[in-house]
Amino acid sequence: MNRFCFAIFVAMGVGATATFAQSTIPIATNTVAATPLQGYTNHAGHVLVGTWVSADARSATLRLPSGTERKLPLNIFPSSERERIGIASGTLPPPPAVAEAFERCRLALQRIDVLVQAGQQTAVAAETSRDLERRAVRAMLADLEQQKRLSPAAAAYLSSKVP
Repeated sequence: MNRFCFAIFVAMGVGATATFAQSTIPIATNTVAATPLQGYTNHAGHVLVGTWVSADARSATLRLPSGTERKLPLNIFPSSERERIGIASGTLPPPPAVAEAFERCRLALQRIDVLVQAGQQTAVAAETSRDLERRAVRAMLADLEQQKRLSPAAAAYLSSKVP
């Protein structure tokens, strides 16, 4: 009987040691460790707390504090929360006017590159032209923000995405 109790005691000690060792090992995740938990309110008024793992145009995956991941459709959130999610995940789609301005800027930058390669424009003049194209898009974003058609956060995010 004494040996049996000793075996249980040893097994419990080893189990406790293994549990302690497991709790000190950092858990690998595919989010940045320094990312703080964020709270997002859905249409029903429930607050979802966690960090974003991934997102696309229709859904987002949220890692809850318990470590579980939930894939959520974005339409359960109000537009202001969808904007925050898009900015946090890097997937905020630009409004149609901004998308069109981005495309015009991209094409203008390509045209400038072709002119430089063909020798029809100097590198200095090309850099000036590129800067003017980018400033025009940023000015349009500032106008949309001033007209309250873009939030300051969305305008700052989209300004960082100018080609």
